[in-house]
Amino acid sequence: MKSSNGSDASIEAAINDLLKTSNLYTDQSVFSIRKQNVLQLVTDSVDKNNYKIINGLPYQSLTDIKINTKPQKFNENIRSNIGNLSTELPSRYMIKAEKLFYWWDADYAFTQDIYDALKAFGMLEDNTDYNNASTNIDIQYLFCPNDLSKFVKLNPNEIKEGDTQLPLLCNED
Repeated sequence: MKSSNGSDASIEAAINDLLKTSNLYTDQSVFSIRKQNVLQLVTDSVDKNNYKIINGLPYQSLTDIKINTKPQKFNENIRSNIGNLSTELPSRYMIKAEKLFYWWDADYAFTQDIYDALKAFGMLEDNTDYNNASTNIDIQYLFCPNDLSKFVKLNPNEIKEGDTQLPLLCNED
């Protein structure tokens, strides 16, 4: 396993579960990841791929990890951004089981190391607008804040309209 800028325990837990339990990884070699800390997520009845945050228990401080198996490609010109903090470019990555997983972290700059990883996995092109982010989410993980062994894995396309309660209880043993 190779990673940049240290590891992230919740992202690593999601990657490990994906590699063990999902067939999505067998056809793909590159995955993009989005991470955010949330209070509670519920589906928006208009668009199942969008969520709204509502304040309240029992879902305070969950870590939300979204994994995309059809990630965006980047323009080779992104090399000029090496050393810069950017919300448009990934700043961290992990290579595990010969698969590239990359994600954005506002605390880390875009580096030569991640540029080289993107290039090695064919994620750089001459004529690509690197702001072409895919909004497709294939797998979503919600982790309890103090116990990464407590999580729920969701397929956003299978969440039923009106579902507002997720099967995850962080405060119970």
